[in-house]
Amino acid sequence: VGRPPVITVDGFDDSGGLHLQCESEGWYPEPDLQWLNSEGVKTHRNTDGFSVKHTITVHHRDDKIHCRVKLRHHMLETQIITT
Repeated sequence: VGRPPVITVDGFDDSGGLHLQCESEGWYPEPDLQWLNSEGVKTHRNTDGFSVKHTITVHHRDDKIHCRVKLRHHMLETQIITT
């Protein structure tokens, strides 16, 4: 099992959308990263096992956004509340 996912704010786009990035490292084998109502994962391999990183753009405020990393029966999750 890898490290708990970390969500960071990665700026804004021209329409005021908030860029959120989720990252978790140290998994083996490759885990699944899931955003609530979002798709797409970027993965790469390093010496500490698989890392997953993905950025989404959020246009709705006052929302709870979850980033979940799953591997078989293991799951780690982090949430952020956008205001």
